[in-house]
Amino acid sequence: MKLNQTDREIVVKNSLDNAKRIYAEIPILVENKLYGTAAGRLYYACYHAVSALLINDNWTATTHNGKIALLNQQYVDKGKIDKSISVAFSQMGSFRDMNDYGDWTKVKDEKIISLIEPAGNLINSIEKLISETKQIITN
Repeated sequence: MKLNQTDREIVVKNSLDNAKRIYAEIPILVENKLYGTAAGRLYYACYHAVSALLINDNWTATTHNGKIALLNQQYVDKGKIDKSISVAFSQMGSFRDMNDYGDWTKVKDEKIISLIEPAGNLINSIEKLISETKQIITN
């Protein structure tokens, strides 16, 4: 998708807002023992944040796996995002798939709970990277 700078900033802001809104739902889902739903929401909170980062930096990926690959190549491998956070994001995707499509498996509740903090760390790291980019552009 080709965006001018103004449209790019709007899409990035909206994607980050979506990430934070979705992330804010997680405690409610966990409190109500809706762990499978929480797995999906954790994944999508991070997915929206990753999308915002890629759009902000002019990277394009059309698939979920493509976005994960770009995240790793452009940010994790270059030391901009901690590898453990990226690994947690991949786990969130696996748990989302297991919950949505796995009739024979169930994600353990403690596994979902253990991913809440890394999800927040990923969103915060991405928000920081985006704000640093904006400071470079405006200076």
